[in-house]
Amino acid sequence: MPQKKKSATKISDMLTKSGSLSVERLIAAFFTSFLVANIFALCMSHGAYSSNTFENIIMMSTGVFTSLSTYVTNMSFVFFWCTMIVTFGFLICITILFEKRTIIPRTFLAVSVYFAALLAKNSVALKLSDYGLENTTNIYFCIGLAIILFIIIRWLLVDDKLEIGDFKPTYKGVLIATACLFVFMTIIVSYGTIMKYQSFSTSTFDFGIFSQMFSSMKHTGLPNTTIERNMLMSHFGVHFSPTFYLLLPGYLLFSSPQYLLIMQAAFAMAGIFAVYGICKKLELSPKTALGFVIIYAFYPALSNGCFYDFHENKFITVMILFTVYFYLAKKPWLTMLFALFTLGVKEDAAIYLGVLAIYILMQKNTEEPVKNFKNNWFTQKNIIGISMLALTVVYYLIAQQIVAALGEGVMMSRLSDYFINGQQTFGSVVKACFYDIGNLISNCFTSDSGGKLKFILWMLSPVVFLPFMSKKISTLVLLLPMIVINLMQSWQYQYDIDFQYTYGVAALIIAGSLFVAKELNSAQRRNALMTGMAVSFVFTSALTFCKTEQWDKNYKSAASDFQKSADLLKTIPANATVTASQFLIPHLTANYNQLYSMPPVYNFDGTTDTSGVLSSKNTKKTEYFIVDTRYKSSGGENDPTSFMGNDYTLQGQSGFVQVYKHK
Repeated sequence: MPQKKKSATKISDMLTKSGSLSVERLIAAFFTSFLVANIFALCMSHGAYSSNTFENIIMMSTGVFTSLSTYVTNMSFVFFWCTMIVTFGFLICITILFEKRTIIPRTFLAVSVYFAALLAKNSVALKLSDYGLENTTNIYFCIGLAIILFIIIRWLLVDDKLEIGDFKPTYKGVLIATACLFVFMTIIVSYGTIMKYQSFSTSTFDFGIFSQMFSSMKHTGLPNTTIERNMLMSHFGVHFSPTFYLLLPGYLLFSSPQYLLIMQAAFAMAGIFAVYGICKKLELSPKTALGFVIIYAFYPALSNGCFYDFHENKFITVMILFTVYFYLAKKPWLTMLFALFTLGVKEDAAIYLGVLAIYILMQKNTEEPVKNFKNNWFTQKNIIGISMLALTVVYYLIAQQIVAALGEGVMMSRLSDYFINGQQTFGSVVKACFYDIGNLISNCFTSDSGGKLKFILWMLSPVVFLPFMSKKISTLVLLLPMIVINLMQSWQYQYDIDFQYTYGVAALIIAGSLFVAKELNSAQRRNALMTGMAVSFVFTSALTFCKTEQWDKNYKSAASDFQKSADLLKTIPANATVTASQFLIPHLTANYNQLYSMPPVYNFDGTTDTSGVLSSKNTKKTEYFIVDTRYKSSGGENDPTSFMGNDYTLQGQSGFVQVYKHK
């Protein structure tokens, strides 16, 4: 044997005999120290932008590591290598000192996930749009990070280098962890969305309309608004959402727009308790339950969508998952109660519940017939499935009639790609999908320059595509609403992770993943859960954590102006008629019954107005006209001051708000 090979073998044998070190662990220690040095380098690269001005917030959030020349030129190579050497030495020393084989592998995993999350968060591009601050993230970059993490996790799970087998939590411990994750994520999301509101970056659509609606419910019991369609009408004429009344008692107590944002975050996160309960009913191990509650807490669609801005959709995830839980717990009355709560969120919730009913009916009969029935078909499972399906159909028909009677009827325009000869009916849509399957597939997967494929990756990567690993076709049925609600639609926001149309599908994806976990062996479950937890955390860092950080910095960068503007708005007499810029509307909804938004989206008859022109057709000359100077145009027909003419006088100005009063 050559001398070099003998020397390498001796070193390997010596390290192995040490009981805690091996060549593999030395390699892992090297990569860990390398990543730690990179983490410090990335954090220090922000030092050039130390102030909290809005411009610096943008520069700090556009991925400084992609500016190769600047990044490397400003890097301290001495500090980088010193960090590597110190970290490597420290890991070796504590491993030998404590004789723990898991120290290096566990540190390697933690540092890898943290660095990936840091890269994802710093890959964000910040932009100003009509909706305020938004983050756009490269999903393919995040997928690249996920693949690297998958490889690392696979290596760590070989021979159980993390010694996960020795980790044996109890369900009581998992419940405590579940509660802690619920509180943590509720605080993160609530704080971020409140900072967005405090920064005057929530608009009429879609926060002002709900804030005004709850103010109306407080005083009249009715969900009326004047800004949703530029006239006094019931919100139920747009969407039938009686579940909103569950929030009314708390609103009567707090009467604050911030209350709505906190409750939205809490409801979005509350499904974590249903996930915990489902795991117990499926008799999954506490370790598996812990993995799934972590995935739920960091599932990106649940927290990220709360930043735009307030919608009934955010309440559907918890309702669907508790419907599943009570079904598994064999509590039929509570199952049907939460099925009703689910339907009450919005009329199209019938699609999610109908698919869940079909899933239940497709399950194998393993029960005895209920009392007084001899036919094997009359089991509790089938009775629940049939009852749920019947409830879904009846409820949808009633909700459709209510929406049509109070307003514009159920929206069909978002399925315009399937209208045959201009026929805007469900029959036309079904006919188009049945007879032209090629067009359906094209619309679902190839339209919008890959936007729908990106949506699929955002939604299914955090659960490592588990629903597709099922041995049962019924599990795939749970994915049908994703096609109908998101992928078939021509309305771009239906398949955008930043908006509200993900919550029902997210519930069914998570439920399907839980059902599949029951079918997997322990090794498959371990691989899936470890990867899913890491990917979820990285994705949420790219979408949610950075938004909370940015909105916090944005508010603090101009806190004085925001406060001055808010104080000025409070001087307007209660119950006056007011027209205001769209980003001021959410701060006015508590006291004004006749409130109108500009630029106008609708005419006074409720018809759509896309011109943006201020005219007598769509803009009232109310007692007060309030202008947001951040978005004020100069001259021309779109200038609010030009529209007011000589009928108004400037009564006050502070921050970025100008208040004009009718003479």
